[in-house]
Amino acid sequence: MTIMQLIKSRRTIFDFVDQHVSTDMIEQAIEAATWAPNHKKIEPWHFYHIGQKTRIQLRACLCIAVKNKVARVFPQDTVDEQHPMVLKKCEKFDAIPTILIATYALDDNKVLEEENYAALACGIQNMSLYLWQEGIGLQWGSGDIIRQPETYAALGIDAQKERIGALLKVGYPKSIGQATRKPVREKLTMLS
Repeated sequence: MTIMQLIKSRRTIFDFVDQHVSTDMIEQAIEAATWAPNHKKIEPWHFYHIGQKTRIQLRACLCIAVKNKVARVFPQDTVDEQHPMVLKKCEKFDAIPTILIATYALDDNKVLEEENYAALACGIQNMSLYLWQEGIGLQWGSGDIIRQPETYAALGIDAQKERIGALLKVGYPKSIGQATRKPVREKLTMLS
């Protein structure tokens, strides 16, 4: 398979089979991530492989995030752990075989901080492509859970030094969707 075929075949996966991804495979995917372009080769990323104990804490953080969001959207509702939207999100969370948290280094120089986030995004794409060639899918989550102080506390992340850029859901696909893209000419402006 050529690199273009790999890029075009890759899909975001929303439903996974109940099969754990090996630690060795996760480490290889993270190695692929570390070869992403990054300014001055500072490698501004860090990955957290979530184990069972931390997963329980992270699930509690998800419940808080979903309850807060539902309360904002439906202020008339009584929102608790039994609210249908909270239950649905938590069920989906429980079905994720492997969870990684990806962070990037903060910097007083905001331009460098943006470059750190861009480098992390490149790294996640490398990781995604590596996993895809191995028959493993990935979904990049960026919901409220990654911005909550409770999540930083549960994971032991110093919010003064690093920022969570993604909650990565990793597993073997239950189904693979189809995708299309707009023609390149719609996304390209030729300047003289």
